[in-house]
Amino acid sequence: MQTPNRRQFLGSSLAAAGTGLFWPAATFAEILPRVERVAAPMVTGQEQTVQKDIWAAEVRYKPVRMVVAQVTDPATYQSQRK
Repeated sequence: MQTPNRRQFLGSSLAAAGTGLFWPAATFAEILPRVERVAAPMVTGQEQTVQKDIWAAEVRYKPVRMVVAQVTDPATYQSQRK
């Protein structure tokens, strides 16, 4: 398989982005359900009465991924996995 040139890469990237815009069910979170975690907003009744214009946001995040990589020490030039 040959590697795509810049024009082919950009064309396929734009096509993939367009698919995400026009077909929102094809986004990554929808393909792999239960990957994201949700931190729901927590506003108490006292805060609501004191602050009339209070804003609260729901935050969705994905768990941290750990990656093992070969790292070379610049002083000794020995590589080790970290």
